Amino acid sequence: KLEPGGRVRRTKASAGCPMLRKQKLQKDFVSDVSQQEALDIEDLLDLGSRLGTCPYYGSRRMVPAADLVVLPYQSLLSKSSRESLGINLKNNIIIIDEAHNLADSLIGMYDAKITLSQEIYPNLDDPDRAFMQAIFDEDETNDNVTSNAVERTKAYCHSLMLRSVDMEIRLHAWRSRSLEVLSSKEGGSTLSGFRALLDMLLSLTNKNVDGRIIVSKLRSKGLSEQDGFIKYVMLTGEKIFSEIVNQAHAVILAGGTLQPIEETRERLFPWLPSQSLHFFSCGHIIPPESILPVAVSNGPSGQSFDFSYASRNSPKMIEELGLMLCNLVSVVPEGIVVFFSSFDYEDKIYEAWRTSGILNRITKKKRLFREPRSSSDIEGVLKEYKDTIDMLSNKALNESKTSLNGAVLLAVVGGKISEGINFSDGMGRCIVMVGLPYPSPSDIELIERIKHMEGIGDTKATNSLQVSNNDTYIGGNVNAGFDILRRCKRRGKEYYENLCMKAVNQSIGRAIRHINDYAAILLIDSRYVSDPIKRSSSPPASKLPQWIQDRLISSTSNYGEVHRLLHQFFKINKNKVSSINQRSHHLDHIYPDFFNCNQSSVSGHTDRGNADSSVKQLTNTDAHDSTEVISSAQDTADETAKQVEGP
Repeated sequence: KLEPGGRVRRTKASAGCPMLRKQKLQKDFVSDVSQQEALDIEDLLDLGSRLGTCPYYGSRRMVPAADLVVLPYQSLLSKSSRESLGINLKNNIIIIDEAHNLADSLIGMYDAKITLSQEIYPNLDDPDRAFMQAIFDEDETNDNVTSNAVERTKAYCHSLMLRSVDMEIRLHAWRSRSLEVLSSKEGGSTLSGFRALLDMLLSLTNKNVDGRIIVSKLRSKGLSEQDGFIKYVMLTGEKIFSEIVNQAHAVILAGGTLQPIEETRERLFPWLPSQSLHFFSCGHIIPPESILPVAVSNGPSGQSFDFSYASRNSPKMIEELGLMLCNLVSVVPEGIVVFFSSFDYEDKIYEAWRTSGILNRITKKKRLFREPRSSSDIEGVLKEYKDTIDMLSNKALNESKTSLNGAVLLAVVGGKISEGINFSDGMGRCIVMVGLPYPSPSDIELIERIKHMEGIGDTKATNSLQVSNNDTYIGGNVNAGFDILRRCKRRGKEYYENLCMKAVNQSIGRAIRHINDYAAILLIDSRYVSDPIKRSSSPPASKLPQWIQDRLISSTSNYGEVHRLLHQFFKINKNKVSSINQRSHHLDHIYPDFFNCNQSSVSGHTDRGNADSSVKQLTNTDAHDSTEVISSAQDTADETAKQVEGP
């Protein structure tokens, strides 16, 4: 409701959750939980049901008194969520795990999008309705964003600035209207449209340099239509993250694949003095002989591997990769995971191998599996992949006449398998990374972020691009994206390369999950190899985790040398594991009671013989053996990734 003068007077909701009306029960819930050890979500639910009160709000009431609060990114990074939950950052230590996702998660929270199909036009004021209709003018036949559409967007944003004096009143009125339509016939879609519009308007309160507005016209895509939209894209999380750092006593970013860290630093805290930023990277738990990383620049027939955007579709390149895999299935025991840059490229490779007969040669030695596009099908494929390896690794079966010695899994960088699955022991004896999985330069949001990164701290850098931040850029044009990348001098290009290598590090980190594990890592592309003549900057391999760099074989004379290294590596580690198993068996006879209680304490906690173990055990929880930490500390409380190959 509005008071005289246009001020907003908030009214208390007449309705409420019946589980919250009895405050005494909430106090009883807090009292009961306080007297017990830490409870999981099921225990909290049972207690709430038994008392007849809400366990969610009961848990929230305990936050101020808690010594440790565990919560998702969104609840920590959003100021409104922190206030709602009663999270006070003052003088507290904040630990953010899996921090390689932090920058993207942060800016993604503040993106806003309105689509053509959302029913909001009839409920808008005249200026807002006119703008939306003009942007998605059905009379215009051009699929691409026109200069007129961009100018209309600029004019509308300018009008919002002029009308900013009544913005709070307008937002409150739209919120009220969204509640009115909730129970109406138009219901869901209209309410969704209102929320989208509110998010868009709130996003426009950010500084001009912090974000971009992207306009996409309605267009045909094959047999279907791609909905038109207007979207606000946040380019930097610096301002939002600084609010957290300035309040906290210290901020610790932890993860197994933080490197390369330059991009994270420049996107989140470029303003932080170097003396306030500390980086720590510990060595890996495994001994040096348990990992064999090799940069492979040539195939079995001597063909140089080049999976850049211009060369990767070459029939000769695809055939050479297939010939190499035919060799690998003979020398690598158990499971091989091969990562490609995209689902489309994996499809192309698979069909080419099937047509040429290479696929038949591979499947004579190992069963072949492919990562499904649908995430709901992944669990079934992984279980069958694991069961196949477990079955073929069984000693009794190895003495049979079967010619199979394991399985091959074709996966995609950026897919579910590359980011959340553990391939320990036989599931990942060899990880093959095909090429350098650069993000697609046809992505307009990516190009805008690259232009933003190029200009950080240097106003002349953006001008040197000869591309104004206000210029219209047509999304989907790969060559235009490459052109901008070529004109980048330093930060923009480094950001693009860092995105690629972070994806590589995340994928190859799927193997080596405990102290007695071992695996080979093959980086298939001549660009991984150091060549100071062709490259002015450091080679991609320099952005691998330090524990891999220290053991990387960056140059081989031919593929025959790679094959010999693999043969020797697996022979040594097979003998080592056999020796460990023999000692385990010997101790089992000496201390039978102990090992009956804890059968998984020896041999690196392996469970290869249990074919019925749930595939959910494969998901990545806290199994990072190598941890990298960025710590931002203050002395006092008041101080402070559709993938394609790149150029």
